Amino acid sequence: MDISENITRARSTALGYLKKAPLSVGQLKTRLLRKGFTNEVAGQTISMLIETGDLSDRTLSIHLCEKAIDNGRGPRWIEQALARREFADDDITHCIELARARADDVAQSILKRRYGPVALAEASTRPKAARFLHGRGFEEQTIEDALQAVLPPIEY
Repeated sequence: MDISENITRARSTALGYLKKAPLSVGQLKTRLLRKGFTNEVAGQTISMLIETGDLSDRTLSIHLCEKAIDNGRGPRWIEQALARREFADDDITHCIELARARADDVAQSILKRRYGPVALAEASTRPKAARFLHGRGFEEQTIEDALQAVLPPIEY
C-alpha cells in the first residue's frame, strides 16, 4: 500500500473520530498512531485537516473554555482540563487569560446564586464559600476579592 492510500485511509479514520466528538490535534494524532498509521501519515493527515478547517485546536479550546466558564469553572480547573486534552501551550495560555478576565464576575455570581441573601449575611459562610470556589478552580486572589465584594466584612 503506498503512502497516498494510507493518507486517504487515515483521513477517513480521522473524520470518523471527529464526527463522534471534537478532538484536539494531540488526541487525534494519538488515536491515529494507535490505529497503526505511521507518524508521517498521521502528521500529513492532520496538516490536511487543519488546512481544510476540519480541525482547529484554537477554536476547540476556546469553545471548551467558554463552556467551562459558563458552568462556573475557574482558570486552574480550565488549565487542567485543557492539558488533559493535549492542547498546545499557547492555546492553553490564551484560554487561561480569557478565563482570568471573567473570573471575578463569575466567582461573585456563583456566590450570590449558591448561597443566597440569607446565607450571605452570616459570617460563617465565608470559609464554606472559599472552599467551594477553590474546588471550582478559582485562584486565591479571585476568591478573596469575590468574598469581599459579596459577603459582609468579618466582625471581631
